[in-house]
Amino acid sequence: MFKGELYRSKSNPFRIKIVGISSDKVKVQKLTDDDLEAGGVTHFNYHDLMTRIESGEWQLDYK
Repeated sequence: MFKGELYRSKSNPFRIKIVGISSDKVKVQKLTDDDLEAGGVTHFNYHDLMTRIESGEWQLDYK
């Protein structure tokens, strides 16, 4: 997981873009699915997001 990467969720209708990473939190920007317009900024627990990526719930998106 690196700053600037875009992820697509299997269960959510939006994508997230990694904006910042610290030791325990990841700041992400929610993006609407079709036009990639900003839908807000939120924070994820670092380990929780990594678990979701490893399980395949969030997948790297190359759009």
